[in-house]
Amino acid sequence: VPVLAGFKASNKFSFLIGPEPSFLLNATTSFEDDKQNNTPTFKNFDLALDIGAVFNLNKRFAFDFRYSHGFRMLSGAPTTDTQYDLDDFGIYEERNRTLQLDLVYLINAN
Repeated sequence: VPVLAGFKASNKFSFLIGPEPSFLLNATTSFEDDKQNNTPTFKNFDLALDIGAVFNLNKRFAFDFRYSHGFRMLSGAPTTDTQYDLDDFGIYEERNRTLQLDLVYLINAN
């Protein structure tokens, strides 16, 4: 649920910034015939900061490019696997980080 403020640099170009609260509804994994509910393993709320830009192609279409950086650790499961980013306590740091590119169709509200 991003809440973004837009700052117009020109008629065709704007910058975006704002918070994005996220809520976990369901987390499942499946391998062959085995399906597992992992929802209790993760935290059910995340807060991220979004930054981005919008380029208006014309009155109907625009491109939206955003980066979202989550601040909360999504789980606190200890691990010994060294291929992941671990904090000083050996906890795997799972955070949401997302790049997003959108083609936007603009609707005239008048």
